[in-house]
Amino acid sequence: MIIDMHSHFYPESLIRYLLRRKTIPFLRSQQNGMQFTTHSGTINFNKYYTSIDSRIEFMQKLGIEKQLITFPGSLGFDASFSEGSTNAIINTNSEILDTIKSYPKLFKALCGLPIYDQNKSLIEYTRIVNLGCRGVIIPCTFFLQTDWIYKYKTLLSLINDSFGHILVHPNPPDVSQEYVNTVFNDEYKWLDESVFNLLNQVTRTLVRIIVDDIASLYPNITWQFIALGGFYPFSFNRINSIIKDRNIFNSDLEIPASFYFDTSSMGKSNIEFSINYINPSRIIVGTDYPIFRNDNLLKDFHEINISNENKHKILYENSNIIFANL
Repeated sequence: MIIDMHSHFYPESLIRYLLRRKTIPFLRSQQNGMQFTTHSGTINFNKYYTSIDSRIEFMQKLGIEKQLITFPGSLGFDASFSEGSTNAIINTNSEILDTIKSYPKLFKALCGLPIYDQNKSLIEYTRIVNLGCRGVIIPCTFFLQTDWIYKYKTLLSLINDSFGHILVHPNPPDVSQEYVNTVFNDEYKWLDESVFNLLNQVTRTLVRIIVDDIASLYPNITWQFIALGGFYPFSFNRINSIIKDRNIFNSDLEIPASFYFDTSSMGKSNIEFSINYINPSRIIVGTDYPIFRNDNLLKDFHEINISNENKHKILYENSNIIFANL
């Protein structure tokens, strides 16, 4: 049995919004179908982003019993105000929640928030809780802004009071002409945004949340971080060396028990490395479907040399703790 804790869904209301957008991200109809332009390049937009039937086929093929569908936070329009984005977030949330109602045994959801406005976020979070959802996706860059965690304590307190779940997700940089001019070719741009910028954002956010002791301030929130792997351990070891040498804190940087790490877009070596570094009770499976649809995502995992007990924890038990609460 497997629970997939990281996937994305693009409902019709979101597609209509992306077709109207004039700035990245946007969708355009082409002769051979839809093209999707993101901060890191242009890709073909196919049925896997929108079709529930294709999603269920994918799940059956990989032996996935349940799946968490998240608001597509990698698009980035929830992170900075733009005309129409608030309505797009609300409409996308509504359609995702309506869609999964028809499949109560298969799916649960994490919604987006108009995170650039705390009052709007409070209203939207209250609404989705009333609709039966207690989880949200929040962009990394907000946690990295000076004093954001304290300025938004009303929102975090509301999520905490509802025993909510937060998926911390990297979001694209502001796409300026200056940024575009610094990128020499599309291949590097994909790698830069899909690997280096992503891992940098998530690792820095994780450290920031730990250093600011947010887990103890909001003890009822469970936290999910994507793309576990070498960046975390090597960064933590470096930071702890500095802590010891310069007596910055009283103790080493440690990962709180309410933090979970999903395996989205990570290969066998990274997963194996992280299992040895992070408690297996803190690791969960994420496919990042439909951005990744490669069968090796879970095949590699099955080949990792760990006990059946720990394998079952990572594939099912750990996720079920969060999933049951959503």
